[in-house]
Amino acid sequence: MSGSSGGVFTCGVWSETHGVLGVVDDSDTVYFIKVNGEEITRISRRLLKVSSSIAGLIPQDDDDKDAQRRSCL
Repeated sequence: MSGSSGGVFTCGVWSETHGVLGVVDDSDTVYFIKVNGEEITRISRRLLKVSSSIAGLIPQDDDDKDAQRRSCL
């Protein structure tokens, strides 16, 4: 999150299967971060086109045999 002005993360979830952390900040921006700390992407509330604040993230069930081939967050 280089260049960010600071903020507070309001929720997050770790996907062990994918080695990815998904977090949401207080401006409802979603960040996906690799295990090494590198930011994969960030998605703003405007791009998500949601009408309310993001309350949480739910990882896909890791027991699913096809979990590694699909997006999890």
